[in-house]
Amino acid sequence: MNTWCGGVPDRVRVPSFIHMEVTDECRTGCPQCYAGVSAAGRHMDFDLCENIVRQAASFGIRRVLITGGEPLCYPRIVELIRLISAKGIVSVISTSGLGLDKSLCNALKDAGLSQACVSLNGSREEIHNLSRTGFNEAVDAIKMFSALGFRTIVNWVARADNVEDFPRLIYLCKKIGAHGIEALANKRHGGVLESALGRKESRFLADILTGADRDYLSVDLCYESIRRLARGLPTPPFGGMCGGGRVFFDVLVDGQKTPCRHLRYDSPDGDTKAMTLAEYWRVYAGPAAARRPCQNA
Repeated sequence: MNTWCGGVPDRVRVPSFIHMEVTDECRTGCPQCYAGVSAAGRHMDFDLCENIVRQAASFGIRRVLITGGEPLCYPRIVELIRLISAKGIVSVISTSGLGLDKSLCNALKDAGLSQACVSLNGSREEIHNLSRTGFNEAVDAIKMFSALGFRTIVNWVARADNVEDFPRLIYLCKKIGAHGIEALANKRHGGVLESALGRKESRFLADILTGADRDYLSVDLCYESIRRLARGLPTPPFGGMCGGGRVFFDVLVDGQKTPCRHLRYDSPDGDTKAMTLAEYWRVYAGPAAARRPCQNA
């Protein structure tokens, strides 16, 4: 079991997981996108990938979440999964489903992928497309991953324009084989929080999360405001303090490290590429996160 640092009580000794942003290429063009992605993005150098995985294993990190961009655009994604698996580390991929076919799905299984998280924001295409694209691709991906025995989780972003559809989404996800749904906080896009939940919508969502389907549903670590509301606790300022730099941190496509890629914290020297994962965690992650609450949740 992980323990909290004696000298820094707001973070664990070893991160529970890290995010690896292996590419910032993505071709979906989702309306809600808050990441700096493009159709002709960059890919993480594979030598850097190998180095990160070796360091993660040495440091005792047991879980790597592969993100993007769209991770399936990464040319050596299967090789990367195989490398992570060989180190005994749990691998999780977050995808829109775009680019997935049965051949790639089988290759990911053979490489040792542990879990797939697929983004789906509505039970129908017209609702999903208010904030994302590729409804059919997402549904097909969930079916393919599930059919091959992957633990398959749907990532659903809570918004005012889809929250009333949430019960229907639960029904759909169960029908097509998803093992659960994780509710994610809506993030700022261009400095603006679009389609934000109001008090009534938040209460509606909290009631569902604690209702009959509670064992099928979960809430993202950084969605502190809804987690507390669902437990009947008061909502803290700014939605609480996020887990970035306390429970996890992110490695960006160029090797730069940050407590959370959604909030680009600056380290004292401005460049963390040369630092090992252990050095970054011990020197910068906790102190940087402690200075700033998450304003996206």
